[in-house]
This record gives sequence, C-alpha cells and structure tokens, in this order.
Amino acid sequence: MDRKIKALLVQHGYGVKDLATLLEIGITTTYEKLNGKSEFKHSEIKKIVDFFELDGQQIKEIFFSNIVRNNRTSVA
Repeated sequence: MDRKIKALLVQHGYGVKDLATLLEIGITTTYEKLNGKSEFKHSEIKKIVDFFELDGQQIKEIFFSNIVRNNRTSVA
C-alpha cells in the first residue's frame, strides 16, 4: 500500500507532509502508516478517497489488494 499511496501523492504533486495535513495527523504518524507500522483509520481512507476522487478499482488496489492477496493464499 505504501508505494501506491506515495505514487499517488507524487502523481498529483503532493508530499508526505501534505498527506499528514490532509489527514490531520502528525508527519511521524503518517510515515508509520505509509511504512505499515500502523493502519489507516476508516476516516483517513475516506479523506484520501474523497480528496483524490478515487474510484472503486483504485480503492481496492491501494487499500485492499494486500488483504485480498493474503486471503487467497491462505484459503485451503
């Protein structure tokens, strides 16, 4: 997820500090979320989705592809 969100930021001309401002959280917390040390809250995901006007496919690819991939490999 982190690379996809970072790529999204760069594509639109924003940086991690801008994301922290959007989410109303500290920059350290933002880096922790981007590096997988903590998860994005639903409210934070919604802010990102709304700000970047992401469609359903983009949402799935950015925020849920890892979950889907892990579930597919763990199902017997």
